[in-house]
Amino acid sequence: MSLLLDTLKAPHIVENFNDADWQILLSQARMANLIGRLAYRLFDTEKSKDIPEFVHWQLISAQKVALRQIQQARCELSSLSKLLDQRCQRWVLLKGAAYIARGLSVADGRSFSDIDILVDKTSIKRVEFSLLGEGWQRTQIDDYDDRYYRQWMHEIPPLKHSENRTVLDVHHNILPLTNRDCPEPERFETQRVELEDIGTLLTLTAEDLVIHSACHLFTESEFHNGLRDLSDLDMLFRHFSTANDHFVESVISRAGKLGLRGYVDLALYYCQKLLDTPINKQQRPPGAVLNFAFRHIFTPNHKSSRTWKRHIAATILYWRGHLLRMPLRLLIPHLMRKSFARLQQEKPV
Repeated sequence: MSLLLDTLKAPHIVENFNDADWQILLSQARMANLIGRLAYRLFDTEKSKDIPEFVHWQLISAQKVALRQIQQARCELSSLSKLLDQRCQRWVLLKGAAYIARGLSVADGRSFSDIDILVDKTSIKRVEFSLLGEGWQRTQIDDYDDRYYRQWMHEIPPLKHSENRTVLDVHHNILPLTNRDCPEPERFETQRVELEDIGTLLTLTAEDLVIHSACHLFTESEFHNGLRDLSDLDMLFRHFSTANDHFVESVISRAGKLGLRGYVDLALYYCQKLLDTPINKQQRPPGAVLNFAFRHIFTPNHKSSRTWKRHIAATILYWRGHLLRMPLRLLIPHLMRKSFARLQQEKPV
């Protein structure tokens, strides 16, 4: 049972909720990191009058937390802009930071804990050392993980600010270098946005913004934020299609040119099937095993909706994500090394 999914699709159903339903809905929303978005959805409808007082104050609180995150992100963007404009040829905001910079409704109530940026690979070392000199610190990882990031991944190890604890993910591509679909990052198109008190920032264009979000979600091996990210895609499709009736076709065409059509097809199919995203063209489902896995992973990881099927789905997608990330000749030694390290940590002293 996913009251959260049903409510996101049709907020009017809350008029029939009892107190137990509201408790389940709030718990599912928290587990899915969607309580802020749920608040905006419910307050934007005429059904807001049906919200009980004990629910109302929790939703108001979630909105305040989300607004504070946006304000903090804008402060970080201001300081990053001053630093990075001098350190690299081009740096581009991704995901949540891009949604905020562009003023998209998908940013309203969205829960996030890090800022993602894309820089040109030739500048990556200069950017990293400049950030380390401005209060950012490397996260505590062992030498093996550090080498793994730098040799195979599409980003350096995450950085955390020493004062406000914001996490910064510095990417030089949108997919790991070992992923066979890994594109040339220079092929992604950017768009300038002007932010008051900050200046000019770059985000991906609307089509490439959606493509990146689809790639990020459908190459994951862990889906803690899976439903939130699918909801992001639903809102992006709805927003951009309002101004452009052919937006979906434009995204499909663009993804084909980038060699990333498969990820966009998955995004379109599950947005349409699970969130009723208005997409004119009927999408084809993936194979039976993959369809089973995705249908059951896009639910809140809460006891009210957590079934044995979700556990199996998580296992299937864990291995799929790793296999997409690197070939078996690299994956098997990597997982053996990680498993051994985990056993050593768990060994009693």
